[in-house]
Amino acid sequence: MKSTLHISRNSIDKCIEKILINEKIDGSVIGSTVYSMNCFAPIYNHFIKSKLPVTVPKFPLTYSNIDKLKFPSSGQCFLVFGGGKLIDFTKICAKRDQVSLIVLLSSISNDGFSSSFSSLKPDENSYNQSYKSKPPKAVYACLPLLNKYMPHKFWVSGLGELVSKLNVWEDLKVDNKVKDFDQTPFYKIEPFINKYTKRNESSLIEIIKQLYSFSLLMKTDSSWCSRSEHEFDKLYADSKLSHG
Repeated sequence: MKSTLHISRNSIDKCIEKILINEKIDGSVIGSTVYSMNCFAPIYNHFIKSKLPVTVPKFPLTYSNIDKLKFPSSGQCFLVFGGGKLIDFTKICAKRDQVSLIVLLSSISNDGFSSSFSSLKPDENSYNQSYKSKPPKAVYACLPLLNKYMPHKFWVSGLGELVSKLNVWEDLKVDNKVKDFDQTPFYKIEPFINKYTKRNESSLIEIIKQLYSFSLLMKTDSSWCSRSEHEFDKLYADSKLSHG
């Protein structure tokens, strides 16, 4: 089932209220970093008021640790609020435990938030690998939250994710695979980059929409959106910079 994308200009408070009502949330999984940020306060208040559990994983988000996050029963729906690694990790656990996920983006530095694959390290000493996972039922982008609290490096990283797709496009041509999928998202990259060079609400919305489009391309594996540009990750393996 394809994830739906919701971009909201409502306040953080109203956005989370809408999610809780419309999606019938049973609990949440929160990233340890965003848990300590001011933007989490209204979200936490809603969960406390509704007597819903809040889980904050405090262990490395590697594939070797997926048994450390278990959902109580199948058929439930959980909100995920955090970065790309947390989303990828939780999607794998959701597939295993047969629960539904709703993603609230805390940044735009990841292009796989709506995909049916996750990219994680098998352990802390390995490179990322792709794993089959469950795409979220819906993805919410709260513009006031992202505009105010998302560090600029994550905006640049999201833009970098889009630029890297030009490299992916050339790789797919070499492999004679360009006719195997919807090519529309690739044609939109250069016009976007030429038009949106500064961080503002318009560029933020467009980056989210384009990353969402690429995320949906990952139906069989992640190679439609990630190819040889990952070799740069290996060259700078000790760097703390994000992939984008």
